[in-house]
Amino acid sequence: MSESRVVVVGTTADYIDHIRQHYPGRALFVTDPEERARAHEDRPDASEEVLCDLSDAGLVMGRLEDHLQAYGMTPDGIACYDCESLGLASSLAEELTLPFPSPAAVASSRNKLSTRTLWHDKGISCPRMRKIRTAAEASSFLQETGSPVVIKPLTGSGSELVFKCRDDRECSLAFATIQKRLTLHENSRMYPTGAPAAPADTRKEFAVEEFIAGTEYSCDVILDGDRLSIIRLTRKIPAPGQSFGTTGAYVLPGVLLEEPAERDLCDLFLRAAHALGLTRAVCMVDFIVRDGTIFLLEMTPRVGGDCLPPLIFGSCGLDMIGLALDFAQGRDPVIPEKSCWRSLVGLRVFAPAAGMVRTIDDCPILGDSRVIRVHIAHGCGSRVIMPPDDYDSRILGYVLFSPRTCTIEQECSELAAKLVIDMEDPSWIRQKMS
Repeated sequence: MSESRVVVVGTTADYIDHIRQHYPGRALFVTDPEERARAHEDRPDASEEVLCDLSDAGLVMGRLEDHLQAYGMTPDGIACYDCESLGLASSLAEELTLPFPSPAAVASSRNKLSTRTLWHDKGISCPRMRKIRTAAEASSFLQETGSPVVIKPLTGSGSELVFKCRDDRECSLAFATIQKRLTLHENSRMYPTGAPAAPADTRKEFAVEEFIAGTEYSCDVILDGDRLSIIRLTRKIPAPGQSFGTTGAYVLPGVLLEEPAERDLCDLFLRAAHALGLTRAVCMVDFIVRDGTIFLLEMTPRVGGDCLPPLIFGSCGLDMIGLALDFAQGRDPVIPEKSCWRSLVGLRVFAPAAGMVRTIDDCPILGDSRVIRVHIAHGCGSRVIMPPDDYDSRILGYVLFSPRTCTIEQECSELAAKLVIDMEDPSWIRQKMS
């Protein structure tokens, strides 16, 4: 008798370990061999995982079909938690005739200029954006807007290689930095060089957009045809002292400071999703509110990552990783009522400087009654390189805490100061940066 599995495409070892522990026997993992090689978590059994170069969709499909036949498995859903794997997941779903956003819809959501163009054509408010091939084109856009601009890759995720520029000099520096870093960047799926993943060479053509000053939010939504519901709404707090666009903390529930009706918000998200060609998906949405106007930034057909899953679980007991599995199999997720969500903050832990983490003293912060959990994923011995050379190694973990006041930014600062991180500067840092 055939065994049904959700095919989980291209995710990280910590998510794989979570799924294996909490949802044993439900998933078949398609994993990058390099991700498996550097993982500290237990390796899945041979029947649970297909290791393959994920940059070749045809090769992956062949290996997956062989695996399914060898182990008597039937795929009954496709799930994906990572931006760079969405295109591959869509291709596999199409070959296996499983529900998932189409390759065209994924490409539209992954390419920032395509997203903005489609939204602009439908009258959906979003920052103005233009594709650029030179720093002079960025400077020209800066003069047109008369305000700061943001230069970023056409694809990408989070704050990686995102720069706020106020003059021609900063535009030139940002453009040169992005150009240099992408030339050296090893992630070919995050920054593809052409169709079908992107309509342009994303290592040579970038995006410049107007800077919108306001309060930024993130949310997860469930889209099913003409129905859309909001799972969670989270306010973002910028990280002081970190590179532009870096989130320092997430506040849940994130009450809009200038709140439109939830129904109006759902209608806006529904129009935005349909403009991208999305019809059924769990999506993460980022947006900014300025003077009562919502400016959409991004809509991606995956659940929010970073420390959001543990933050949501701590607030209401909802496991977003499991929700994505349920949705892939056609099950209707059960969203807790608003009254079940308690106020909680996810404070990200950053290394104070480049180097190697010598010690982390978490005793003072653990002694604070507000703190619920301290999770250090990269502790003693971890190597840290700072942006723009690397954006991931500086993030050491997160702290979940229950705020006491409305001045959450101040509470974040107080608690961050209680986590004492001692760094050393070994020779490998100087060699790496030279």
